[in-house]
Amino acid sequence: GRGIDYLAEVIDYGVDFNFIKKGGAGWFTLEDGSKLQGMDKMKDYLEENSELLLELENKVLNKLKNKEEELITETTQEINEL
Repeated sequence: GRGIDYLAEVIDYGVDFNFIKKGGAGWFTLEDGSKLQGMDKMKDYLEENSELLLELENKVLNKLKNKEEELITETTQEINEL
């Protein structure tokens, strides 16, 4: 089916925030040193390693929360300057 692929989103944010390194030919390297080729292998690995997935989710969510707070602060400052 179609829709939001939660694991792919977590992985993409993990790459964006440098919790996961992404190299050529679709290779992913995790902080635990695991190297996997392809998004499907990454998703399978995270599904099989729930503690690692939970840790990655928490890091991503904390980073997103901090970004949201930064945007709110910036917007508030801009409004106050008007």
